Amino acid sequence: MSSAHHHSSIDARYHLAALATLLVLALPATAFAAAPTTPLLADVYVDGAGSVTVEWNASTDADGDPVTYTVYRLQQPVTATNIGSATAVASSVPGTSATVSAHADEIAQSYVWFYAVRASDGTNLSLVSKSMAPNLHGYRLSSATVSCTRCHEVHGAYPADWDYTYVDLCYSCHGATSSADAVGAKSSLNVQAEFGDYDGQTQPASVHRSTKMETDRTECDACHSAHRSPYYYDNSGNYVAASSYRKMIRVQTGEDAGGPLYTYYSLNTDTAENAAFCLACHGADATPIGYVGDVDDYAGTGGDHNSAGYDAAAHGPSVVYSNDHGRTNASEYPQVQCLACHAKHASAADKLIAYRGDDTATSPSGTYAEAELCFACHSSSSSENKVAASYAAPFSWNDRDVEAEFGRASTHPVSSSATGRSLTCASCHNVHNVTEGGTAAWNVARVSTPSNTKATPADMTAFCLGCHTTTPPSATIAADTLVPYRIGFSDQSAAPYFPGWDKSGFGSLGVGETNHYTPATGGQPALCKNCHDPHGSDYERLVAWSAPTGAEKVGVWTPNSGTRENDSATAAELSAEESLCYQCHGNGSAYPQAPGAADVYTPANPASGSNNTHVMSDYSGRHSDTELAADLGGTNRHSECVDCHDPHAAKRVGGTATQDMLDTSAPGSAIYGAWGVVPDYSDPLRDGTSNPGTYNWTAPATYTDVRLTGASTDMEAHLCLKCHSGNTTQPAGQGDTAREFNPSNFSVHNVLGQSVGAQEAFTYVASDANTYTDTWEFPSIGVFQASYDQNTMLTCTSCHTNESGNAKGPHGSTVQWLLDPAYPTDWKTSYLVVSKDDPDGMNGTPICQKCHNLYGAGGVVSNSAHGRVSRHGGSTNPCISCHIKVPHGWKRPRLLGYQSDDPAYAATELNEIRANISHTRDANGSVGWASGDCSTDYLGASGCGGSTHSDIAVSW
Repeated sequence: MSSAHHHSSIDARYHLAALATLLVLALPATAFAAAPTTPLLADVYVDGAGSVTVEWNASTDADGDPVTYTVYRLQQPVTATNIGSATAVASSVPGTSATVSAHADEIAQSYVWFYAVRASDGTNLSLVSKSMAPNLHGYRLSSATVSCTRCHEVHGAYPADWDYTYVDLCYSCHGATSSADAVGAKSSLNVQAEFGDYDGQTQPASVHRSTKMETDRTECDACHSAHRSPYYYDNSGNYVAASSYRKMIRVQTGEDAGGPLYTYYSLNTDTAENAAFCLACHGADATPIGYVGDVDDYAGTGGDHNSAGYDAAAHGPSVVYSNDHGRTNASEYPQVQCLACHAKHASAADKLIAYRGDDTATSPSGTYAEAELCFACHSSSSSENKVAASYAAPFSWNDRDVEAEFGRASTHPVSSSATGRSLTCASCHNVHNVTEGGTAAWNVARVSTPSNTKATPADMTAFCLGCHTTTPPSATIAADTLVPYRIGFSDQSAAPYFPGWDKSGFGSLGVGETNHYTPATGGQPALCKNCHDPHGSDYERLVAWSAPTGAEKVGVWTPNSGTRENDSATAAELSAEESLCYQCHGNGSAYPQAPGAADVYTPANPASGSNNTHVMSDYSGRHSDTELAADLGGTNRHSECVDCHDPHAAKRVGGTATQDMLDTSAPGSAIYGAWGVVPDYSDPLRDGTSNPGTYNWTAPATYTDVRLTGASTDMEAHLCLKCHSGNTTQPAGQGDTAREFNPSNFSVHNVLGQSVGAQEAFTYVASDANTYTDTWEFPSIGVFQASYDQNTMLTCTSCHTNESGNAKGPHGSTVQWLLDPAYPTDWKTSYLVVSKDDPDGMNGTPICQKCHNLYGAGGVVSNSAHGRVSRHGGSTNPCISCHIKVPHGWKRPRLLGYQSDDPAYAATELNEIRANISHTRDANGSVGWASGDCSTDYLGASGCGGSTHSDIAVSW
């Protein structure tokens, strides 16, 4: 190159540089001032209760301008994009650290909010630093606060007697303070206090640790990693998503080259709000729990908590969200959904029960135990809001307030106490399994089999009978069987007429039998769900009406199938107990009549007045299953349907509600299960020819309670005698029916199954202190209707019944004293007829004609006493001129009575016609019976005429 050319190039460069200098000198002095460098976070840590310290490396400014810093906080990583939403918690900080007060929500969420720093030189701002959440376990630069040497010694020794797996080591931060202090030293949670591990602390009812964990010193290590950060950054401050884990949770799921192989639960991978974390141990696979638990821990915790179907369960993560659901960008934060109902470490309630981390409440027992946990949502007062869209309090089927249901007068118990009544919600609903069950009022998808809540019952009746059986389920916790609490019934041993909690016989039938569970062809079953509410009712024994499918009710109220009626404010007629029964046993007008059901309403409500019924409707509210004999009399006298019927045991045989069969005193199967009493007559037995006489007209001193089950010793009269006897106080004017039916009486209608016929020989002690035996032979001409004789056994309902197309039995009648309405003539006014115009020898149709015919074969009068014209006084000479007014049984032969007898029985009625007052040996002292002893004094004239009774074989 020539020199000329060389100089030219230098000159060009000189002029360009000079020009650049001139341009720079012409611009403002600040135009090219540098922004501070981006600060690098060194540490963020909790340094006291509610305080967070943030430390960073200083920024530099190229122009040497002074630098200050602003600290920001947000519930998600802070970036240039969202810094406008962040809160500046410290401003114009001149140094490289700041201590700020934690937000209350941040404290509650275990200090997982993010912090970032930005530098300023007064004019220019740096870029935003990487974010960091307070964490004591990740790599940090401050050896004074957290470092490896905090937990490890370089040469293998450990502080005191700890090693890195000891729970005491964790307690050095998560505890080691006063047990009353909620926050441990430099930690967000005092775990030591939660586990109740301080001296003198009340031990929690349940803790999340096993014996093996304690032995191996792996209590914390079983679920947590001490080295993984929930928000991990490398040494250059770069966020590493794959290594960031929620609450450092992990589960050992295998081994790799002899070492543990873990599954970590990351904010990037959890889609089911971390129910998967808990189900790793409490799911179908028992392997994880085996690494940290005892051999039987899987079974001891109830085995599989439905890992296959929990997401679709009614309480799964698609319905009930985790505790911190709803945070900003909540989808970025994996949740432990099970914590909605359980505590993670320990609880004052059993089974780690805690509602949203709270294990305290006012009842029961001061914890959110059992039903109180459920009531936190299943109540109209619930404030629960972490649920899927469209869900609202009270969070239950048909929008019913379940807590309010359990406040009614009659409920299932909701306390699992060690004695007495024992039941709680989990006994019927395994919350990990049950689904919402659709719109039907009763659906097995909502409930669990009580004897194993892991299973679903076949139907609702089977569900109820799962507890109401001979042996209720006992608490069982195993891999395949779960009964969380013992099922206990209240002790009713002091209630003599209580039918018992065992209803297992409800579905048991013999050949040809039908009952409420299996009605006759075309009939409508009456199952548990039709008559009871599963939670509570205003009426005793959970009584409520749910219209059965296909049965349309008419009259007062017409709810649709499944509608519950158990509130006295909306169904006042149910306060009368019989109204429930009338929902099927009605007359089709005032109340419905279900197909195949007998009409009870009509006979129980006759037009002729209350004297002709058992007056169920007049005695509402008096019956109680715990009542004693004394409660059946006096002002509490009553006759509700369940006084005579057990709807769970009653059967319908032969189309009758009582007993169609002749010649039996046994109860009809419609009253099976009902309670009666057996009178103690001391020596009630007698044969057909003699009687000791000592027990004649003797009232029993004691009564033995008996449940009618069809045993050979059961008598229908035992049921009636429960109320109509000296077992309880009788109304004024009514006698002791047990004494009247004493089988040792000289005359008695046989309702106690003796089958010994009418007596003929009578042994007694006369007034002269001597014992005599007199004989009255039975008439040689029959006095009975066909199929009856003196040996025929009877029942009370042989006479007291209603068979006019209605339900048979003593429900009511148009004839007084509930007598069979087919025999309407009052027997007290009935008399002998002179002619044979009446084929039975009695005027009209008195009840006596049902069994008796005073005209024998061939139209011959049964005996001369009845055949003599002088005995036929018409209405002025009724049968009770000679016979007592209450024809159950009597102390004299043939029901003969005197005017001087007890007015309730006395054979005195019209025109002073009476039996001679000297009709006993006690009065006249004669050895034989004279005809005068059977005369009547009718208006001063001798009515008998002095002749003998020609049909009696023995001379008088």
